Amino acid sequence: MKYNNVISISLFFVMFLISCGKSTGGTDVVPEPEEEDEPKTYTIRVLTYNIFHGETTLGKIDMDLFGQIIKDENPDLVALQEVDKGTTRSGGIDQTAELSTRAGLTGYFAKARNFQGGDYGTAILSKLPVDDFKVIPAYKTGTYGTAYAYAKIKLDENTSIWFNSSHLSTTLEERTVHTQELVNYYRTVLKREPLIICGDLNAQLSDPEMEVLKEDFAESDVDLLNTFSTRTGMRSKIDFIMYPKSGAWKVRSVKRICRPDASDHCAVFAELEYTKPQ
Repeated sequence: MKYNNVISISLFFVMFLISCGKSTGGTDVVPEPEEEDEPKTYTIRVLTYNIFHGETTLGKIDMDLFGQIIKDENPDLVALQEVDKGTTRSGGIDQTAELSTRAGLTGYFAKARNFQGGDYGTAILSKLPVDDFKVIPAYKTGTYGTAYAYAKIKLDENTSIWFNSSHLSTTLEERTVHTQELVNYYRTVLKREPLIICGDLNAQLSDPEMEVLKEDFAESDVDLLNTFSTRTGMRSKIDFIMYPKSGAWKVRSVKRICRPDASDHCAVFAELEYTKPQ
């Protein structure tokens, strides 16, 4: 009787172990859910600068000076305005190429119009890979006109943002349309993909034509320090680095670079933080 009990107990444990082995090795076991990935955050160093076609206060074209001003800030992205390419006044040089070489960046020129035997417009310089570059003509009433430069910037294999360089009109009628064009492009063409708008907007943030931009974008320099003119007196803030109004963006730092020996505009530098939405 005792012997039979020992066998029964032994068989019970054998079956129990076999059963446990099937459970731990079978497909019915549901694994614990993995922890969600942390949101990715990127720091982007941005500079915008109206270079006054590279002319110094001495009346000379000096690519070394302007190139060094840019290089000193070690930017990832640069928006330039009043850029010449092959014009008489600039000695026929390609200023985008000259400045990108000196700053160690890749340059992209956006032609706005013909000028003095060459071209005049805006430019983008980038340390980061550029997947796409677009030049979009702006509304005009006269013969001058301007154009917007847009570059699609690759932050990593799965993350991109758009970067803009703009030089809006000095006339109110055109500029009012220009601010609306910038917003419309962001809303309808880019489908609200992340976009940094930079440039000489020829308006102050309190001006009525800027209201439409303020619906979607915030200015990096909340103190609104004047950026024009280094030559005739600092009287207005018309140079901007603007980012979408959302929790995805933060300003880590911002400053002006005001060189009285260089352009009539201050350069504006901002260190932006972008957190990719999950």
